[in-house]
This record gives sequence, C-alpha cells and structure tokens, in this order.
Amino acid sequence: MQIKKILKSNLMKYFLILFIGLIITLPAIIPSYNLDGYCNFASGYLLTAGNFLKSARLFTALMFYLLSFTKIPYSFFSILSLIFSNVFNSLAVYKLGSYINNKNINKNKLAKLITFICSFLIFYNPMVLELFLFEESVIMFLGVYLTLLSAIKLCETNKRNVAFSLVYLILGTCCYQGVICYYLPILLLLLVVNKFDFKTIIQKIVIGGIIYGLCLIISYVLVKFINSYIIIDVNSRLGRLDIIENIQFIIQTLKIIVLELFDYINIYWFYIVNIILIILFLYLFCKNKEKNKLILLYLFVNISLCILMPFVPNLGMNSDANYTAARMCLSIGSTVGILGIYCLLQVDNKFSLYSLITIIGVYTIYIFTIYFHTTYIQYDTYKKDMNYLNTLFEKIDNYEKDNNVKVTKIYYAHDSKVDSHYSKKTMNSTNYRVMAIDWAMDCAVSIRENHRYLYTKMTDEEKLKYFANMEYDSINDKQFVFVDDALYLLIF
Repeated sequence: MQIKKILKSNLMKYFLILFIGLIITLPAIIPSYNLDGYCNFASGYLLTAGNFLKSARLFTALMFYLLSFTKIPYSFFSILSLIFSNVFNSLAVYKLGSYINNKNINKNKLAKLITFICSFLIFYNPMVLELFLFEESVIMFLGVYLTLLSAIKLCETNKRNVAFSLVYLILGTCCYQGVICYYLPILLLLLVVNKFDFKTIIQKIVIGGIIYGLCLIISYVLVKFINSYIIIDVNSRLGRLDIIENIQFIIQTLKIIVLELFDYINIYWFYIVNIILIILFLYLFCKNKEKNKLILLYLFVNISLCILMPFVPNLGMNSDANYTAARMCLSIGSTVGILGIYCLLQVDNKFSLYSLITIIGVYTIYIFTIYFHTTYIQYDTYKKDMNYLNTLFEKIDNYEKDNNVKVTKIYYAHDSKVDSHYSKKTMNSTNYRVMAIDWAMDCAVSIRENHRYLYTKMTDEEKLKYFANMEYDSINDKQFVFVDDALYLLIF
C-alpha cells in the first residue's frame, strides 16, 4: 500500500515532468555539437578537463578527467549528458513545486497543478535553452538543482541550515557560476510562500546576499589560484579590472538583452504574458480583503532580482573581455513562472484560478514548441556544419591520395560577406555557422582522429593571388586551392 502511495504521489509526478522535458528537448539528445563542442571534441577529454579547471568549474573538470580513462565516444557522452540534464532539471521542477504545494494553504488540485506548471516555467524557461546546447550541460543542471537546495535550506529556521545553504551554493558555483543567478530570486519567492514576516524576510535576504557574495569571492579566488599556481597560462589571467567601465557595460548590455532576449523567444509574447500576469495579480490583490500590502513590494523586488542578478558577476570580470550570454541570464526568463506563483498566492475563487491556468497553460504550450523547434535548429545546424566539414575532408583526402602528399596547413580567407548564422530568422547561438567563427573552425578542422592542421588566416596578397574577385553563397570547387602541403580555403 505504501509503495502504491509513493508511486502515485511522488515518482509518477517526477517521471511525468522528466518525460515532458525529454520530449521537448528530443532533437538535442541526438548527437550534435555547438561551437565549444568542436573544441572539446578536438582537444579530447583530458585537455578539456584542464580548460574547465582554469575557470574553476571543478565538477565539469572532474567529469572530463574521469571520462579520459574511458573509451566512451564523444557523441555517446553527448547523448548521456543531455538525458541526465533533464533528470536534474526535472528534479528541480519537482522539488520546487512540491515545496511550494506543501507550504501553500490552497489544497485545490488545480492550484497544485498550476504550482508545478509555474515551477516548470522557472526551470525550463527560454534562457535555459542555451544550457542544452553544451555537452557539459549535465553539470550545469546539477548546479541549478544545488542552487535550489541552497535557497530551500536558508528558508528553514534551524541556524545550522545557513551553513548547509552556503555549502550547497558553493557546490553549485563549482558546477557553473552562471546558475547561481537563480539563488536570490528563488529565495525571496520561497520566503514569501512561507509567509514569513517582513523582518525575517529582510534578515534572510541579507544572509542570502552574504552567502551569494561569498560564493562569488570563492570562485574568483579559485580562478586566480588555479591559473597562478596549478595551470599557469598567461592567456587565462583575469586581466584588467575597471568597475566603472564594467558598470557601463552592464547598463548597455542590459538594454540590448531586454529588447532581444538573445533571440530565444519572441519578445512580444514574453512581455505580453508578463504584463497580463501583472494585471491579474493587481486585480487579485485589490480584490483580496485580507491582503498583505507588502506582497507588492516583494513582487517588485523579486522581478528586479530576476533581471539584475545575472549581471552581478560582470562587475568583477576582465574589463577588456567582459561578456554575457543567455546561459548566464537564466533568471530573466523565469519571470512568468514567478509571477504565476504570486498570482496563485492571491487566488480566492474558481474564476481567477481558471483565468490563471488559461494564461500559463497557453504560454507553456508555446514554451514546448520553442524548446522543440530551437533544439531542432541546433541539430540542423550541426548537420549543415558537418556537410561542409565532410566536403572539406573529402577534398583533402582526394588531393593527398592523388599527389602522395600530406596536408598539414590550412590557410583561410573570407569573401566579402560571410554570414555568422545560417538563417537571419534565428540569430541565437543555435544557428552559428562553424566555418564563419574562426576559433571554432580552428577546432572543427581537427575533429578527425590523427588529423591536425595549422589553421591560420592567409595574407591579403595570397587572397588576391588565389581568390581575386571571387564571391560565393554555396560550396564550390574553386574555394579549395592546394599548393604542396597547404590548402588555401575561401570561406563563403
């Protein structure tokens, strides 16, 4: 009887979430590489482990180090990583949904379903899509789960849980620093769900801020130590730090991100749903006679944290190479799920409950289509990349066979216009053309075992000599010019 109860109340819910996650990311589970993936593949497990160690991504480095003792093909590892990425992310959805349902006094089954859907939208949001493009994503999603556990621990009243919260967040940071942007937004959400008084919420947010800050400092010190004493590499140093310049970068970048959202979702859909939920929340808030007026402040701060937390690490980055990406801005995409839970806390009748499930239900179906479509684009991009690379390798093999010479150098040049993406309809990281990104192509030409080439840009004189006035928009034999042990390659 107990087993049946567990299957019904826990495992079945979790496996349903996992099944949905696997279905909507199915194209990503088919072997495919993003730009970094070509470099990891070409470098091999051991060298890749060292590269991650330089960034203090300790668990990722450990994973690749252990893989170096195995004969697991990189393509098979890619499949396993994507499957277990969903395992951890689904676990985060289930854990958050269960926790909120246990704390929320609303026992309505539909309300409980809404909680799980909103939890799903927090962890399967548009920005999270980029994590699924990376072969090491399993560790990234482990970091997401550890970040959630850290926030949950800090919500508990036992003082020892502050230490547990710190440990969990340190471990999450060692998985991937970008995932801890979730920490304070989720912490505040859980504190509101717990209905703590204002003083307690302030105290715990301050403690959470200290824990978050300590984790960033620890990560900074680890990077500094590793690059100074373990893997000494001049190119890995932290570089010049200018706080004022970094603040200017954050302001400029924030404007762009808010307007584009890295092209992982239609911005009109995203903002319309957010605005509708805000209107619904305000309606429910005004209608609620026993309302907690502070919840308006909590919601404002919660959304602000979602938007701003991803940029805190940018304050301490190398000012000459400061950057951000969707995988570093996970909390920005979580606002719909968080707003949905705030609305749920104000719901007091079936009409408002049905209104809420309709809004988030439609949005969830939209997210399903985005996930499947976007992960398919990545797979399609991989096929196009490999078609180009296989053509390149075939040209080299035929030349070597016909002339009894081994090609060791590839000199490349671009024609006057080289598109960075295959399609301008999708301008995110799923759609980069590997041949258009110099550092990625440098790795890609060496993905074949026992084939290594010096890949470097040709001089202007050489380009003029071999490819004067040549322009292409598809593969052509004239783009490949062989001279002795060198290939002169024109990229269209």
